[in-house]
Amino acid sequence: MAEAGQFAFQEAPKFQQEQKRHVFGRKAQMDPEIVEISNETKDIARRLRTIEERYSNLQTKTQITEQNMISRHRQVATDIKTINSEMIELKKEINDIKDKTLLIIKEIQGYSKKEDVKVLERYIHFWEPLNFVTRNEVREIINEILNEKR
Repeated sequence: MAEAGQFAFQEAPKFQQEQKRHVFGRKAQMDPEIVEISNETKDIARRLRTIEERYSNLQTKTQITEQNMISRHRQVATDIKTINSEMIELKKEINDIKDKTLLIIKEIQGYSKKEDVKVLERYIHFWEPLNFVTRNEVREIINEILNEKR
């Protein structure tokens, strides 16, 4: 498009140069219609250059926007992959914690209950194990009794 605008702009001066000089080098007066057409052509060329500049600016902005979008998309994709891998790790850790909690619960269930401990406590008080005699003590007592009888 730039070439077309430049072409239109370049044609107007050539036409004006041909019209300005007369055969003997005198300046000829230009027809008002030709002057008007020349001015309109210049105006159109100016407008075309302005439009071309705007178009070029829009292309540049669009390209920058596309590059930014691609860059942001890559960054978001990387962030999503990172988050997914972290979620997988967290799920594994949660499962490990669940397994350990179940193991602790099973171990706790194997412990004696408060009621069982109270029953044992009653038996211990009833039997008074501190008053029990050991085998060695019984042997000594028997030996003493036998020695006394002899």
